Amino acid sequence: MDFNLTDEQRLISESAREFADREIIPRARDSDRAGRFDREPAGELGGVGCTVYGLIVEQVGRAATGINAMLPLGTG
Repeated sequence: MDFNLTDEQRLISESAREFADREIIPRARDSDRAGRFDREPAGELGGVGCTVYGLIVEQVGRAATGINAMLPLGTG
């Protein structure tokens, strides 16, 4: 079994990381301090495959673990 990511999967992972750094980390810090849960950054992932979903969850979880619970399991 080949466990190497395709170029497209690497790009998706990098994009998810950039999104998490730019959009989720600053909001998560403020939400934690205010004692609220911000659902907006979770967005929609409908129809992505299992590998892509896992890559996105990995990067989002790095930024804010709680948001992973809000990501829809829209794997195809």
